Amino acid sequence: MDTIKAALTSFIVSQCLPGEAEENLPGDLDLNENGILDSMALLALVRFVEKEFHIEVDEHDIDGNFGTVNALAAYVAKKSQ
Repeated sequence: MDTIKAALTSFIVSQCLPGEAEENLPGDLDLNENGILDSMALLALVRFVEKEFHIEVDEHDIDGNFGTVNALAAYVAKKSQ
């Protein structure tokens, strides 16, 4: 799961926090409440997850699983099984 977290963190930092160090994005930080993910960034993240991990993200899965890097990594790991 560390590989999944690293890929997700790298993508989020490069797309939403350019110039920030990946270490500055804790896995339990709420991405929505802290203004990191807006609707366009969320859409890009969903597309990245689908392409990078070869899974299909169901629309109803977004709310509960795309809030933090840790939650998203667990979701991806579960869907990838």
